[in-house]
Amino acid sequence: MTTLLTYAAEHVEQIHLSVAAVNERAVGFYRRLAFETFGTAPRVLKVNGVYVDELLMVKFLR
Repeated sequence: MTTLLTYAAEHVEQIHLSVAAVNERAVGFYRRLAFETFGTAPRVLKVNGVYVDELLMVKFLR
């Protein structure tokens, strides 16, 4: 991922991603890479009959 971010920094100003709010490991991983949450999309996923929110995240490269 760090290689991808290094490459991206030469070509784009920011990277957006979304991740299931309940996926704490992934959310922590992205936060350690300096991604910030800028919004929440409610009830985007339905897993085993349970709705799951999605976090919208961004990392500014410049």
